[in-house]
Amino acid sequence: MKLPQPVVTWYAGLAKREQKMVLLGLGVILLLILYLAVIQPLVSAHQDLDRRLQADRSLLVYMNGVADRLRRSTAPGGGAASFTGSVFSAVSAAARGSAINQSVQRLEQADNGGVRLTLTSVPFDTLVRWLEMLATEKGIVVESASIQGAQAPGTVNVSLTLNLRS
Repeated sequence: MKLPQPVVTWYAGLAKREQKMVLLGLGVILLLILYLAVIQPLVSAHQDLDRRLQADRSLLVYMNGVADRLRRSTAPGGGAASFTGSVFSAVSAAARGSAINQSVQRLEQADNGGVRLTLTSVPFDTLVRWLEMLATEKGIVVESASIQGAQAPGTVNVSLTLNLRS
């Protein structure tokens, strides 16, 4: 790169000691630019990735603990109440005694001894808690599900087939 003539003239007019100081200052400025433009962003990105990795590891430990609890609760004799009655009557009673009752559109016996249940505009969180209660207290689980978002935020339209855990 060729420097403008006034800069070359100015530099040539400096004493040798001053020329060395200008070159040293220029070197420091170039190193500072290199650090600020390349090295510091790389170090910052590395630190961010390290923080995310630690958060992901914490989440993995938590999820493994939840998975272990679920495995223990769904294993034979692992905490789910033994249930010997009709799946239809259990699901019907559980629905009547819960917040999902107003969303039940159809409840019918399935061919395999299970229950087909259709709900409209049910809050998703309420549905998940109710299904979890059925699984842990009665051993009744979802065999199949069709879930579509409803008009209200956080609500869904659902068709479920429920049956005893095999």
